[in-house]
Amino acid sequence: MKQRGIRDHALGALILGFFTSAWFGWGQAEPPAGWSPWLTIGSIASILVAIPGGILSWKYRKGHTSLDAVRQTRYSVIVVIEIVLIAVGNAVLGVSDRSEWIPVWTCFIVGVHLVPFVPVFREPLYGIVGVLLVGVSAAALVVGVRSSIDPSAITGAGAGIVLFLVALNDLFHATRMTFDAT
Repeated sequence: MKQRGIRDHALGALILGFFTSAWFGWGQAEPPAGWSPWLTIGSIASILVAIPGGILSWKYRKGHTSLDAVRQTRYSVIVVIEIVLIAVGNAVLGVSDRSEWIPVWTCFIVGVHLVPFVPVFREPLYGIVGVLLVGVSAAALVVGVRSSIDPSAITGAGAGIVLFLVALNDLFHATRMTFDAT
């Protein structure tokens, strides 16, 4: 079984770092008092993980990847399904004047879509992350219904923290593998 290589981990750091920054940014929509500086720090830190991930991705762009043609097709199908489900759900929430729940739905679908990535990327951590993101979306739903805290703050901060840790993990592995290869 091919394990994830430098390229896979570097791309993980790049992609997850970018989306982590976006989640922390989404949390800035209506954060509780005192959260904004932390969300900003999270966004900046995420970009600081994505940049070396991008550099290593470029450097090892022709390197080993765990995605063969079949896995690449599965990946593409999963992502298309994710995008369609997010778009349809967000459209329904938008036209029904429930747009405050768009981040919750998006986080839920992102979490669910990570579970089938486990066999595609040969990365069990993605299953755990998927479950954690579904948990973040559930927490945002409960907090949003029972308090005055905007659901975007909970999903933005929660998803941002979870995805930041995974992006950092991918960067650590890519960097370690780079040093091991020299």
